[in-house]
Amino acid sequence: MFPKHTFFNVLILYLDIDECNLDPEICFTAGGNNNSICVNFEGGYECQSPCAAGFKASPIDGTCVDIDECELNTADCATGQECINTEGSFECQESCAKGYQPNNSGICQDIDECVTQPCKAPMTCKNLLGTFACVCPKGFPIINGTCEGLVVDSEHPVKVLDYSSDAQNCPAGYYFEKGKCEDTDECAFDAPCAYKCTNIPGSYQCECPNGYVVGENGVCVDVDECQFENACTGTELCFNELGSYSCLAKPCPRKFKFNLNTFQCVPTCTNCSSTPINLHLLPVRHGLPGETPLIRLTAHDHDGRVLRKSSFKIKTPTEFFLRPDSSGSATVLNKHMLTSGTRHQIAIHSISVSHDRKIKYKTDFLVFVSVSQYPF
Repeated sequence: MFPKHTFFNVLILYLDIDECNLDPEICFTAGGNNNSICVNFEGGYECQSPCAAGFKASPIDGTCVDIDECELNTADCATGQECINTEGSFECQESCAKGYQPNNSGICQDIDECVTQPCKAPMTCKNLLGTFACVCPKGFPIINGTCEGLVVDSEHPVKVLDYSSDAQNCPAGYYFEKGKCEDTDECAFDAPCAYKCTNIPGSYQCECPNGYVVGENGVCVDVDECQFENACTGTELCFNELGSYSCLAKPCPRKFKFNLNTFQCVPTCTNCSSTPINLHLLPVRHGLPGETPLIRLTAHDHDGRVLRKSSFKIKTPTEFFLRPDSSGSATVLNKHMLTSGTRHQIAIHSISVSHDRKIKYKTDFLVFVSVSQYPF
């Protein structure tokens, strides 16, 4: 039996529970992610990010991504400073006005906009503090904040300086009148283009109709469509006309066929008296006056020698006539101005004798004439 007042010394030990060891996935189940690190401490635990300072683990795949302190407004920048987010950190820089930017020391300095060449030629760029100016060429007055006759980039409105005091020195394509440079309308007085002239500031542009290209000095040069592959089928003869072309399905008369090598219509019969017909394709421009020489025809013997004793005759009435000469040739001429866009066929027969007058020759010509719609 114990005495009435007895005291016992009781020792109570508090042992820490290592939650990280008991549950390896405790951070994940507690709302963290599978990349979080569980750190045990006395009386508890903490799920810490495996990333370095300034980074955080992505909730999607656990990779470390930058923390944007500027967006979270956790950066401690002074009033008037601008927060610039950097990889893993941030910087506080002086806030610069438009046209300025901070240098490596954080001090605002002027931006030289002229480096990017913002002014359109022939204007020149002049850098100013906080801005820039497009300077008018000599001779261009200032109208509504820009150089009259010149286009200024509307996306970058700038102050334009007036340099028109020395106006007599106008750029090419302009003339000086009443204190300013006026655009020269080359199309109005110089007629530099064969077909169509369009005046533009300081210059002009020439255009040609379809089937032509603009050549030197504004002339219209015909495009030879027959040089293009598959312009006509294999059985057709391609006739390059001025500004166009046509495909002649049957260029030869009946009982003749076309020979591309000799450019003749050769007879299909055997042991017949027919002779080959010499083919000629003649494109002419519109507006030729009457009696203009178009083509010169000459008869030859079997050895290619000119038969000087020859007579020529057009077989059917046409708008053309012949003018023979003493050398044994004949020139085809038009009786009057030919209608534009028309086509003609001229059948011509020639009778010749050899130099010794022992052999008689017959030569036939077939001339296709195409008249252009244009005077070129």
